[in-house]
Amino acid sequence: MTVISNPTQAAFFINPLSYSVAKHGSILAKSALDTDIARYDLSPFDTLVRSVDEIIKNQVKLVFIEGGDGTIQGIITEFFNRKTEFNAFPHFVLLPGGMTNLVAAHVGMKKPTKSKIEALLAAPHSAQQSDLPFLKISYEDHVHFGILFSTGALPNGTRYCQDKIHTRGINGADAVLATLLRVLLGRGEDRKIVLKPTPMVLDVDGMEITDKHIISIATTLPSLMIGLNPFWGTGNGPVRISHVRIGAKRLIRNVLRLLKNSQSSGDIATLEADGFRSWSVDTATMHHNGPVVLDGEFLPQTEKPITLSASSLVSFLR
Repeated sequence: MTVISNPTQAAFFINPLSYSVAKHGSILAKSALDTDIARYDLSPFDTLVRSVDEIIKNQVKLVFIEGGDGTIQGIITEFFNRKTEFNAFPHFVLLPGGMTNLVAAHVGMKKPTKSKIEALLAAPHSAQQSDLPFLKISYEDHVHFGILFSTGALPNGTRYCQDKIHTRGINGADAVLATLLRVLLGRGEDRKIVLKPTPMVLDVDGMEITDKHIISIATTLPSLMIGLNPFWGTGNGPVRISHVRIGAKRLIRNVLRLLKNSQSSGDIATLEADGFRSWSVDTATMHHNGPVVLDGEFLPQTEKPITLSASSLVSFLR
């Protein structure tokens, strides 16, 4: 493990517009004040490129990020797209600062405090290290790195959550659960809009699936939030994909089935008979010109194929 022997070997990224940072203030901003650690305020976010220029020049070894999933996705994407410029790719420390904080929940610092941050800076070799591949999304001249990619109902549900749930002051896992229950149990126009089938061609595991779909979702994480683990593919690849085709049966019952930590062989047989499929693969290709979301952020739509694969491992300390 690399030891941070001087402040120029560490850097702080803070997104002051991320939900909990804006509401409660930044913990990083109050930490290590007696050092010359570089601090980057990502407001506006387009200052990121210049910040990474400095990090490469100064050979920073440890990067702290305080923000939500979208902030982490934007920063990691910039670092990966410039990976060849680094003598050594840095380690990262994540502090939850957004509404959902899915990535930080898995590999981030738990209940971060000023003292925890300063202790990690003083002895990074004593920190717990977790290595995780990111999902690589490639199409046209776009390359993005994130954790959770989706099409169909999840982008529709993201908009619904932003417009109808977050505006009522419900956030984080509670917002995810509220959206899920309203869409699944609702009978009105909202349910129809969110669950509307859309065209999709999915090339995965040697097969081509051409039916309209209700949702596709992909990740490199072992599980999602609120107990959701909607992946049961038996392959060995790091990219976990699940797909629900048009006409899927017993939607509510099967989604509730996915709340379990794992699926039995009987569950899997039922899911697949009802129009739910899942794979663990090295790569997959989607043809979909509708909305796509990566870590809560809408990406530019495309008529071109979208390739999903896994990045090299990223090291996180906590």
